[in-house]
Amino acid sequence: MEKFLIGVVIFLTSVIQGIFGFAFVLVGMPLLSFFLNIKVAAPLLALFTVLITGIMTFRLKKKFDFKRVMPLFIGAVLGIPVGIFFLLKFSDNLIKSTLGVVLIVYSAYSLLIKRILCKLPRWTGYIFGFFAGALGGAFNTTGPPVVFYMSTQEWSKIEIVGSLNFFSL
Repeated sequence: MEKFLIGVVIFLTSVIQGIFGFAFVLVGMPLLSFFLNIKVAAPLLALFTVLITGIMTFRLKKKFDFKRVMPLFIGAVLGIPVGIFFLLKFSDNLIKSTLGVVLIVYSAYSLLIKRILCKLPRWTGYIFGFFAGALGGAFNTTGPPVVFYMSTQEWSKIEIVGSLNFFSL
């Protein structure tokens, strides 16, 4: 039964990724954590993330500018080891609680704030990239900081979706 549920979660989150252009891990990680240990769910989703985001990135390859995403990449490279350390050294309950807080804060932001009124400077991409890398290293959930940063930029929706998938890949 567990394998069937894993398949259902992977299928549903793949459909969500295909429709919205992101959220594969953002939705998949909490669902899988109901019946899998986070330390098993994170690497499992990482394998599928490469496949799903690879397909999406290929489809949207002309919709992003590498130079715009570079600060996020550099910050993420520095943040990933921090997230991996967190995953390896702390208890499953603390890790799940942290993931829950991140998801609640991001969900509240998404529901309450429709549009960011200020454009953040480009250098803040390094900071948001660092937090994305830390979340990615721990949970494969790089999306919230990256989406927040990209939503403060003057990019079209398709540029954001293309950049998100490229960053995630």
